[in-house]
Amino acid sequence: SFHKLKGNGKTYGFPIISEIGSILDNFYKKKDPQFLFLAQKAILTMQKLTHSYQQYQEMRESDIPEYFEIIHFAHRWRRISSS
Repeated sequence: SFHKLKGNGKTYGFPIISEIGSILDNFYKKKDPQFLFLAQKAILTMQKLTHSYQQYQEMRESDIPEYFEIIHFAHRWRRISSS
């Protein structure tokens, strides 16, 4: 569940996963049609993080463009929905 990703990411040293889990959890609960778009970006992000971890390589947020797409989309959506 996305709620578990939200809670467990930081615990295991992956704050990116917690942030993505929080965003996906919110979009899923609201039954937002953009959920699938965000889920696809999240899967790509998780794959890159997993590959980096398996190769013992450090990965920064700036190395994952899909992560920024998710964050940008969520911030834009919050501004639109609050106005």
